[in-house]
Amino acid sequence: MALSSRPRERERERERERERERELEAEKLELKRKLVESESKRTEAEDGLNLAQKTVKKKVAFLVLVFTIPLVTGLAIALNRIPGLGSALASFFVTDPVKSLNIDRGYSVDDTSQINIFDDEATNGYLIKARLDPAVDANFTIRIWSAQSSFCTATYPCQLSTNDMIIYGNSTNSASLGSGDVIDFDVRINSSMAIGIGAHDVDIIYTKERAYTMQAFNTAACDAMSIYYPLTSPPAGSEVDLIDVRDGKIYTIRKLPSNAQGTAGWCWMVDNLNLQTPQSGQLVLDSTTSDLVSGTYTLTAANVTNPNTGAYCNNLNTTTFPHKCGMQYSWTVATTGSTISSGVAPDSICSKNWRLPTGGSGGEFDTLRTALAWGNIGANVAALNGWRGLFVGYNGATNQGTIGYYWASTALSAASASRLDFFSSGGINPTASDSKGLAFSLRCLSR
Repeated sequence: MALSSRPRERERERERERERERELEAEKLELKRKLVESESKRTEAEDGLNLAQKTVKKKVAFLVLVFTIPLVTGLAIALNRIPGLGSALASFFVTDPVKSLNIDRGYSVDDTSQINIFDDEATNGYLIKARLDPAVDANFTIRIWSAQSSFCTATYPCQLSTNDMIIYGNSTNSASLGSGDVIDFDVRINSSMAIGIGAHDVDIIYTKERAYTMQAFNTAACDAMSIYYPLTSPPAGSEVDLIDVRDGKIYTIRKLPSNAQGTAGWCWMVDNLNLQTPQSGQLVLDSTTSDLVSGTYTLTAANVTNPNTGAYCNNLNTTTFPHKCGMQYSWTVATTGSTISSGVAPDSICSKNWRLPTGGSGGEFDTLRTALAWGNIGANVAALNGWRGLFVGYNGATNQGTIGYYWASTALSAASASRLDFFSSGGINPTASDSKGLAFSLRCLSR
């Protein structure tokens, strides 16, 4: 009996050991599940905190491309790839193939640089910046351009310096870890030095920054924000900073009330639009990044008026108003060349997913005036409450410090359009009108 029971006892012991192993494996799987869930919640919390605390960008990696230039007969240029570095949690990296170009003689070298960006985190957009290493010889001039970039074009290439310069912007999530975003840049290096003085390195440092962009901000994003009310103590999540991928400028956005009770709201820029032309002298806008139904519109330097030479604008606190008074535009430019004589212009130079507010009685400027209980403005800008209106004047510094003019999208005739104006001496008129050719300030409203 005792002998025959031993195998059964050993079998039961083995079964208990197997059960303990299954329990341990189940515990391991549960621990992994909790870790994944914890990491997911941490990421969600970080994204929410970034939005609430107005964190608009995060540097996650960099890449250095080294151009080795022996300045002798048989000039050669080699591009050596250095892997991108980032935080342990970053899922972003850049690659660039190693290539070399040999020419017999000369002071100018042309080559291409193909950057492949992999990213599954920057769902709301990213920017690529470039700068020269400080050790680069001052006798070198380096310009880059790309058919895929609105910042650096073949007609108007970007000349790099030791300061960061935006060379590419994207407001989508095309840079997945699976396929990546491929961007081809042309690079031209000119040297004023004589041949035969030795080898020199020209290092271009690329950096990538995640960004919550104006272009990615949509109705759902606005709906998710809290209403900036009451104005004296607005809640968290009612204000956010967004970056415009067209020129890299950052604007403060508030969800301001659209009724006196503060129970509904619209998302407004509370900075004046500061869209300027790059060093090329022109900026081509299209429906991928701008408020255009279709086609393109070319913004030139002649279309933009700078009011910041006036004392009022020049003396504004840049901590509160980083763009000071922004820029001024005629109604025709603000609406991308519209020729309508009545109704609302369908396009504007605002970012994609944004537009100019409507004017006239019952328009969005009028609704904002009622919701914020504007009444007489007086000389204090703070009296404009959360909208932060400025007495910019018009056509540069004319009437600056005493009157604020802002275009609406509403046309009243072939020659005139609706505007909002307010006076430092008191009074506000959201149903005013003026000649379309005058240069006024702009504020954009989320669609």
